[in-house]
Amino acid sequence: MDLSVFSEYKNFLAPFDIVVTAVPGFMGYKTLEAVIDAGKNVVDISFFSEDALQLDKLAKNKEGNGDH
Repeated sequence: MDLSVFSEYKNFLAPFDIVVTAVPGFMGYKTLEAVIDAGKNVVDISFFSEDALQLDKLAKNKEGNGDH
């Protein structure tokens, strides 16, 4: 799996209940965003300079829709 193809995360992650991410910083934020958008519970230990709290609304929307 090419982890830089964020649009494929929904398909790739479909069989999993929880995801742990530990990717290089340059792709950390986009990876976390893609995992959340796929509706998966996630534990992220990646470093990135972007503000992760910007993903809070996306996560809450996914949770409210039963997509987690």
